Amino acid sequence: VYEYAEQKKWMDEKHDFEQDIVACAVGISKRYMGNHKRSETLQALALAIFDTTKKLHGLSARHRLLLQICAILHDCGKYISLSNMGECSYHIIMSTEMIGLSHREREMVANIVRFNHTPFETILDAPERYTDLSEEEYLVIAKLSAILRVANGLDRTHKQKFKEVHFRIQQEKLVIAIDSAADITVEKGMFERRALFFEEVFGILPVIRQKKERGVAE
Repeated sequence: VYEYAEQKKWMDEKHDFEQDIVACAVGISKRYMGNHKRSETLQALALAIFDTTKKLHGLSARHRLLLQICAILHDCGKYISLSNMGECSYHIIMSTEMIGLSHREREMVANIVRFNHTPFETILDAPERYTDLSEEEYLVIAKLSAILRVANGLDRTHKQKFKEVHFRIQQEKLVIAIDSAADITVEKGMFERRALFFEEVFGILPVIRQKKERGVAE
């Protein structure tokens, strides 16, 4: 419906439809008992990584919006199953109309959220899943999945331990500077596994550098 109305020029160009899409995603997250506080943390982290790595991924502002939607809906599948959250999230998103997103964009979001919880598939692994997506769209899925995984890995314990997080690219690494006096041993262990996929996609390894409140860096 949205695509048809846009083609016919029935849409008010001054209206902020992106905010409508975000509001719709927030509503879906609430319906499926999503963690709002963690969603906000994940959005901030994912979008900061996206902005820092813009020269690497070459993606658009529209892709940035899709990443934000993925962060909002990252845990919707847990309403149905904790053990199969990825697949359940995929089916929830694919069966829920989101005004402002095309069917292909919705399929991209569904796959990105799925790959946040399950191993990444290549087109050869499951060609029947990607018949409606181009190779370019599949590459976008890989890039946004890598970003979302790293963001999720930074707060995998759901405790929001970090007061400040800063990102920079330095010496072929994505350096993540964290200001926290908390013990983040668990976070580091979970993060390192997710960082490897990011390196596969972008060719640079994300690394954590912790700066504790007393001013001593690890």
